[in-house]
Amino acid sequence: MHISMVSPVYNEDKVIDEFVERSVAVLTRLGGSFEMILVNDCSTDFTLPRLQYLENRYPQLRLINLARNVGQQAATLLGLRQATGDHVFLLDSDLQVYPEDMEKLYEAGQYDDAWDVISGARQTRSSGLLRTIGSRGVTWIVNHVAGSNLKDPASTFLLIKRDALNRACKNDVLAQNFTMLLSYMKFRIRQVPVEFHANTVRRSSYSLTQLFEVLILAILRYSSGRRSLIFLLLVGCLSLSAGSLGTGYLILDGIIRQIPLSTNLLIFTTALAVAGLQFLLLGVITYKIETMNRNLDFRQNLTCTHED
Repeated sequence: MHISMVSPVYNEDKVIDEFVERSVAVLTRLGGSFEMILVNDCSTDFTLPRLQYLENRYPQLRLINLARNVGQQAATLLGLRQATGDHVFLLDSDLQVYPEDMEKLYEAGQYDDAWDVISGARQTRSSGLLRTIGSRGVTWIVNHVAGSNLKDPASTFLLIKRDALNRACKNDVLAQNFTMLLSYMKFRIRQVPVEFHANTVRRSSYSLTQLFEVLILAILRYSSGRRSLIFLLLVGCLSLSAGSLGTGYLILDGIIRQIPLSTNLLIFTTALAVAGLQFLLLGVITYKIETMNRNLDFRQNLTCTHED
């Protein structure tokens, strides 16, 4: 059994030595041969010199140094396409999930062969109330829209079989979120709870804006046209109705009672109505995009059939 471990790296000079040393120890305990592929995403600190030192120290380590920053997902995909293992671990290098948890994922795959991917579902991901609510809300919406059942759709801690990885990498145009891509392709995903450890060296840049980005990408890329249309039309209609009724009530109440309008409430109800219109528009655009994608897939399959 040959095992690969792939990790994107960006500005991790404070923890990269510890991460590599602990990863080597874990992979050694698993037995067999292994390789570690670390993709340096054009770090601006001292990460590169540390990686070069570690590459000389550990013959199993393969360093891919990118000339410009391409982002976590693209760097991840570049590393995965270089992996040669029968089983491939994917995990971040910031020690927010410990390398020792690779043993949990590996053991979870030893009971039977009825899986393609084992996902580490992070527990207690954020101490901030707003982020927790936002994260849980996006998780529910993503699962509802994409027809999945992922406890942690943003997880970057995975164990993937070779066949599943080969098939997934052929769809790299979709790989804005690799875990959701695997779920969208109907791979058998087994979920294992793992502990999340907040990074005390530097604060995570993960924000509510990125949560919204994950949501939009899930709607645009990982849902059926009918499901997306129904969901977005429902949200849009509810928002537009509530906003319009609220605005009408405030105006009518002001006229009847001859009192000044509440500016804050008027702004809120108007914004709610505008948001509803935007959801309706997004639903129509999403449906059109996915219809075109299905037509392109059909034509491609038809062409392949003719060639055969």
